[in-house]
Amino acid sequence: MLTEELIQFLSDAGSYSDFTHEVSVKQTHISVVAMLDEVVYKFKKPVNFGFLDFTNIHQRRYYLEEEIRLNQRLTQDVYLQVIPLYQLPDGKLSFALPEAYQMQAEDYVIDYALKMKRLSHANFLDELIKKPTFDWQKLGLAASKLARFYQRIPVQDHTSKWGTRENIRVSIDENFEQIKPFIKNTIQPLEFRVIRAFQNYFLENNAALFQERIDQGKILECHGDLKAEHVHIEDQVVNIYDCIEFNERFRCIDILNDIAFLSMELDFRHKYNLSNFFVEEVTKQVEKGEFMDLLDFYKSYRAFVKGKVESLTSASPDVPAKIRHKCSEKARKYFKLSLKYALIGSQATLVVVYGGIATGKTTLAQKIAKHMGIQHFNSDFIRKQMAGIPTYERTKEEDLHRVYSKEMTEKVYDALFERGIECAFQEGTAILDATFRDLAKLEKLLERVKEVQPLRIVFIEAVAPDEVIKERLRAREEEGNVSDARIEHFELLKQTRHQIASLLPNHLTLNTASNLQTTMVHLFVQMFEARLLD
Repeated sequence: MLTEELIQFLSDAGSYSDFTHEVSVKQTHISVVAMLDEVVYKFKKPVNFGFLDFTNIHQRRYYLEEEIRLNQRLTQDVYLQVIPLYQLPDGKLSFALPEAYQMQAEDYVIDYALKMKRLSHANFLDELIKKPTFDWQKLGLAASKLARFYQRIPVQDHTSKWGTRENIRVSIDENFEQIKPFIKNTIQPLEFRVIRAFQNYFLENNAALFQERIDQGKILECHGDLKAEHVHIEDQVVNIYDCIEFNERFRCIDILNDIAFLSMELDFRHKYNLSNFFVEEVTKQVEKGEFMDLLDFYKSYRAFVKGKVESLTSASPDVPAKIRHKCSEKARKYFKLSLKYALIGSQATLVVVYGGIATGKTTLAQKIAKHMGIQHFNSDFIRKQMAGIPTYERTKEEDLHRVYSKEMTEKVYDALFERGIECAFQEGTAILDATFRDLAKLEKLLERVKEVQPLRIVFIEAVAPDEVIKERLRAREEEGNVSDARIEHFELLKQTRHQIASLLPNHLTLNTASNLQTTMVHLFVQMFEARLLD
């Protein structure tokens, strides 16, 4: 029924018995929503994506009724009723059927809509958190409501079965299969490969953990779609709506899977500290023991699902081109976030990429930053910035002493540490990129990190054979480079590996002699394996 005629009908304020000044009609890949002043009419599109099937009118009605049943658990007076849409003998559409046709009412029904109360836009969580004056206790109210909700849900065998590794694998495999058409568009091949490797690795190596969650009664009929825009907080009243109704497998999940969604959404909006607050407020009431690795697994899974949904919407011909473009951009960011969880988790983390000249450390740091969507702080860039020299302009001979003096180098590393650590605490992650030729600089960084716990630190040491380094240095003569190091500096700046490397926490060594794609795959697999085996 998704014709231009239906859209025109829904866009006309006169089509409704409810008074309204205006109507706004919006579409997603599975729904058409007409928003009036005080109520909302929601239709399901007749689509089949494998994980949902709305192609039959009876299925659409059933799932609309399921929406009411399930959402009444976390809302109050929001879900009102399912109403039919009629097509009269003259072809016109109507929500009302003239009395003359009442005896054969079912014959004129062509679809069904869910009528809901419209909640104030300004009080949805995604809007509230935009304000610098946002009161965190409002999110605390939502966390408490969720915790009570989880505590009330009965543990049932038919629900618990969805927590098995086999059933979780079904969802994961489905995601990767459905996103294949978007590879090289909304997700890069490397990101796809590494996220898939991480999620499969975690499933394979945590059989006991998944069974333990089932035995503890942690697999419940949850919300399933805990987005920031689905949480409404007004006058101390919390409504959490729009849960998953179309697929039991998606809502009968581990409570950490449910919590992970909103935590991930807050991270996506660069509200890292608020995300941590939410997780702490919920889990202190419903969890015991260590759970962060499992939470990060589910956050990676959730970010990937969001990337998939945005990708699907970006390819929907029913959605305006401008919105499709925005969906593509959002999908790319969600996939990068999924990769970030896979590689370093969601604990505040400082990634330090270091090594000798031309070992490829800056290229590595840039690629990590690009694939994970995080900030990269480079010592050479900071040095040029402080010295007032254009980034890609080689420092003049007469300025070398000033620019590379011991005093300037101390200032550069202090600034590098300060910017990186502050970013890691504000956004969850940052990358530092420097040679760290002086062992004292590494020791100083470790001391700074100890002062500002909790902050996890990961060291990636780039190494390469001398001939590869020399070849790269020669190439710099032909192209701009932020570093001033050239082939004539090779012997002077040749770096011997620090003995401290073996003592550094979370330390990885990477030979960068191979092509960049192969090198990045090796690095990313090492990163998530090292974290999960730590």
